[in-house]
Amino acid sequence: MPFKFLTSLFKKSETNTAQDESSGTPTKNSAGQWEPSNIFESLNEKFDISINSGEELPSTIQVDFFKEIESNFSIILEKVIKETIEEVEDPTDTQEPSTTEILNCLEVISIHFENLSETPYEWEISCSSELSDFLFTFHMKGFDNDGLAIDG
Repeated sequence: MPFKFLTSLFKKSETNTAQDESSGTPTKNSAGQWEPSNIFESLNEKFDISINSGEELPSTIQVDFFKEIESNFSIILEKVIKETIEEVEDPTDTQEPSTTEILNCLEVISIHFENLSETPYEWEISCSSELSDFLFTFHMKGFDNDGLAIDG
């Protein structure tokens, strides 16, 4: 089960790490981010997950939000990509590969939960594509797309 570390959420040890047998031992970095590694079974690929929660572990309400993302991640990602394609699609685009082709080949490389202090929670889905050297980061507010940053 992906994000299973959230189910038993963060049994804190004396060494300031969160532990879960199924996903390994996430550690907290100096920026206050929990960095578990996990296999996202619904996508059948491995990517990084980081949670910026400061000194405190995520609350029960935040964990419920994570679980909802876990349950609906494929749907969320598909919707965000579809919305982005609709916004940027240009029938006169002659570049090869087209922007649409690149966006349809995105692979998730990380998820980062940034602002958990107020709702809607802010988080990011970072992706790469074998058809491009750019990094695509979808900025999210709750379950809604709040923009796309393309870095390269």
